[in-house]
Amino acid sequence: MQKDETWDIVVVGGGASGLTAAVTAASPNCHVLLLEKCSALGGSTALSIGSLTAAGTKLQSRAGIQDSTEDFLQDLDDAIAGLGLKYMNNKELSRVLVRDAAAAIDWIAKLGASFVGPFGEPLHRVPRMHNVVPNSKSYISVLRQAAIKKGVVIKTESPVLELITSGEDIVGVKVGSPNGTRIIHANKAVILATGDYSSNKKMKEKFMSEELAQVDGINPASTGDGHLMGMAVGAAVRNMDLSAGPNLRFISLSQPLWIESLPTFPALAKLMGVVAKNAPKSFFRFIAKRFLTVHSSPSIDIFKKGAILINKDGKRFTNELQNTPLLAMSVARQPGKIAFIFIDYILARIFSVPPNYISTAPGIAYAYFDDYRALRKDIMYTGHTVFQIAEKLSMDRVTLTETINRYNHFVASGKDDDFGRKEFGKGFHEGPFYVLGPLMGCFSTVEGGLSVDSECHVLTTEGKIIPRLYAAGSVGQGGLILPGHGLHIVWALVSGRIAGENAKKE
Repeated sequence: MQKDETWDIVVVGGGASGLTAAVTAASPNCHVLLLEKCSALGGSTALSIGSLTAAGTKLQSRAGIQDSTEDFLQDLDDAIAGLGLKYMNNKELSRVLVRDAAAAIDWIAKLGASFVGPFGEPLHRVPRMHNVVPNSKSYISVLRQAAIKKGVVIKTESPVLELITSGEDIVGVKVGSPNGTRIIHANKAVILATGDYSSNKKMKEKFMSEELAQVDGINPASTGDGHLMGMAVGAAVRNMDLSAGPNLRFISLSQPLWIESLPTFPALAKLMGVVAKNAPKSFFRFIAKRFLTVHSSPSIDIFKKGAILINKDGKRFTNELQNTPLLAMSVARQPGKIAFIFIDYILARIFSVPPNYISTAPGIAYAYFDDYRALRKDIMYTGHTVFQIAEKLSMDRVTLTETINRYNHFVASGKDDDFGRKEFGKGFHEGPFYVLGPLMGCFSTVEGGLSVDSECHVLTTEGKIIPRLYAAGSVGQGGLILPGHGLHIVWALVSGRIAGENAKKE
C-alpha cells in the first residue's frame, strides 16, 4: 500500500460536475484533489452535443426573449406530467435547477465558455437552449484551466474503490493504482461526481431488466461507481429504473468531426463565439447537421413510412413500428449488437424534404437523406439491385433477397406473419436501394441517482444526511427527472457549484 495523503476535499470524477465542484470549492484555505479513473478528463459531458437549457439568461435578454423561472418550472412540470412521471420527480430539486441554471451559465461564461442561441424546443414556451462553441469539450477545457488556476490537483487513472468512514462520517477514499492501493483522507468532505450507470450491466439487471441490461451505454466509463460506493455506506437511491431511452444511434465516425477536433482553450472559444453570434443562422445549422448525423437517433417516422430493419445476416428481426426502446433492445440482441435500415429511392426522396427528416435537434436543425448521403458516406450503401446491396454489406445475397421478397409479400397481403406489423409502406420493388448503418441500441444516460437534498448532501434510506458526503451530476440526480435537451449538463453545473460551496464550509 502506498503512502496515505490528506486533503481538505476529495472530488471523485472528472466530468463537468466534478470539475465544477472542484473549482467552486478550491481556495487558498481549502485544498482540493480531483480523482478521475480514466486517462483523460471529460466524462459523458465531452460526448454530448453541449446544450444548456435555462431561463433568464443574458443571451435571452439580448434576443429580446422574456422568460421567468416560474414559466421554466411549469414547462418542466408539464413535460414530466406528460410522461406520466410527475409522482416520481423530486420537485425540490426541480426548483433548485430552474433557480440556478442561468447563474450557472453566466458563471461558466465568465470562466471562458462561449455560447450561441438560445434555440427553441417544443416543450418550452420560449427559446431556452444555449449551445457551447466550438464543442462540448469546451466545458472541460474551461473548467480544467480554472481548476488549475485555483490550485486543484488533478490525478487521472486514479480509480476510487470505496469510501472510508469513521463512525457515520465520510473521512476519505481508497484509491487503486498499478502499484497498489492508498488511502486519501478528506478533512472536510468527499464529493461524488462519477456519472450514471448506463454501462454497468449488473446494475441494469438489478434495477431495470435483463433485456435492458443487454443495451450498452454511450460512455463505457459510466459504470455507477459513485452509486455503488454511496449505497455501501447506507445511501438511498431514487428512480433507478428510469432512463433516457434506450435509443437507436448510428455508429459514430471513426475520426471525430472537424468541429469536435478544434482546440477548446477559452481564447479560441470566445473568438468562435463572436463569429458564431454574427454568422447567419444557416451557418450554425450547417454545423449542427454534422452533429445530427453522428449523435442523434433516426426518426421513427422512417419506419412508419416503410423502412425495415435488417441484421448483419440480412434478416429482418422485429416489428419496426414498436417504440424506440423496444427497437433498441431488439437491435442489442442481434449478432454484433448492430442493425441496418433498408429503404428505396421512394423513401429516400420522401425523407429529403420537410417535414420528413431522419434526425433532428428541435428548433436548431434537421438532417435529411441528402445530408446523410453527403456527410455520412461511412454508413450509406447504395445498389441498383438487392444483390449489389448484399455484396457491399458482405451479406448472403439469397438471404437478403428472401427477406425483401417476404416483406413485399406481407405488403401485398396486408399481414405480417413474422412480427405483426400493421403499416407497411409500398414495399421494395425497384432500385436504387439504400442501406443506412450500422446502428446500435444504446443508452445516452440513465436517470437514477443517489438521494440528495437541495444542498447536495447525500441522504440515507431514512432521509438523514450522511455527514461530509456530497453528490453532483448524474450520480446526485436524487429523483430529479430531466426531460428534453440541455438539462443534464445544466444540472452538472448547478449541483457541482452547490456541492462545492457546501463542502468547503464543512
